[in-house]
Amino acid sequence: MPHAHIGGLTPSPIYIHRKHIIIYMEVAEMRVHLINPSILRELAYRFPESAQRARKRFKNFDKWLVGEDYPTYNQLVQLSKLFDVPFGDFFLEKLPEIRLPFEGGTKNFQDAVMHAQKVQNWARELLIELGHKSLDFAGKYRGEFDEDLMVEELKNFFGNVETLDDMIKRAEEKGVFVLRSGYIKNVRRVLDPEEFKGFVLVDDIAPVVFINNRDNVHGKAFTLAHAIVHILMGESAVFYWESKDKACFKAVAKFLEGWKLEEKETPQPSIINYWSRRFLTLLIEAVNNKTLLYTDLFNITKLRFRKLLPLLEEH
Repeated sequence: MPHAHIGGLTPSPIYIHRKHIIIYMEVAEMRVHLINPSILRELAYRFPESAQRARKRFKNFDKWLVGEDYPTYNQLVQLSKLFDVPFGDFFLEKLPEIRLPFEGGTKNFQDAVMHAQKVQNWARELLIELGHKSLDFAGKYRGEFDEDLMVEELKNFFGNVETLDDMIKRAEEKGVFVLRSGYIKNVRRVLDPEEFKGFVLVDDIAPVVFINNRDNVHGKAFTLAHAIVHILMGESAVFYWESKDKACFKAVAKFLEGWKLEEKETPQPSIINYWSRRFLTLLIEAVNNKTLLYTDLFNITKLRFRKLLPLLEEH
């Protein structure tokens, strides 16, 4: 194919390539005046840790907040990654409203909650589509609490288990989605167990438990049992080192008292832990019966069916 002529001459491919690089570099260094500084201020307010990192990286960051100066295209791309928001959000009148069941917490915590909500929303929709009914234990003791009765319920729920693996397997067999991770998303942001040990999102058909995988084995077992108590009570909750629901805490401690839990767990691929075996298995079931397309599965998890299926079979 002949090259385009410029002034009667045919430029070489190398010249065109260099020209494109120069244009790209010029665009990358152009200041973007169309951004909304109030969006940047809101992000800095919501996520102070990310704002501190931005201040260390960009000397004019505080000027950007008040519109005295503007970031370049490249700097805006970096800000998008720092605050983990879509690039286009900087041009909106206001940030999209995010509804979370828990207030406060770092961005890492909030992203973990949003991930769990995504799993719960998809799981609930698919379970209903596939004809599943509400779980009989979810909200069984809504509005009431008896410590000894709750201990007995935990014993009946878990049965004779010896390891954390057994506990998780039993919970998922009974209909609970158990997610485990010490990081969030692909950027490998560490989840601090000093901030939270885990949380539970209650639902009558798709309850989700998220366990901070950076905790020790006994701590994870305690979090899972604590979450089951809250599912029985029909109450979502976050679990900290310092428990805010003393009655539930005492019931779980009593349940685990004298129980010699093995201080080990079988390593699982992070993909299975992050999404939960039950959720990934549900997605495959939905694909097999045509409720979901292969592309739907990829859009939800960014995992391909051919990769996912053998992964679950091997572990």
